[in-house]
Amino acid sequence: MNHAMHHTLLGFCWWDLPALIILIGIIVFLIVRHSKLKRYERELQDAIDEKAADGNLIDE
Repeated sequence: MNHAMHHTLLGFCWWDLPALIILIGIIVFLIVRHSKLKRYERELQDAIDEKAADGNLIDE
């Protein structure tokens, strides 16, 4: 038991810190990507609405 407590701090392994940093990086990446995709979706929808207002949209 003493050996296990010597290599951990409050029940955490030293590998938990790099894993936490990587997890935070992935979460930030996904949030940024989601916001960019939402912005791109709004731009495309605005372009479709503009074409529809001009009458250039082909109805099938």
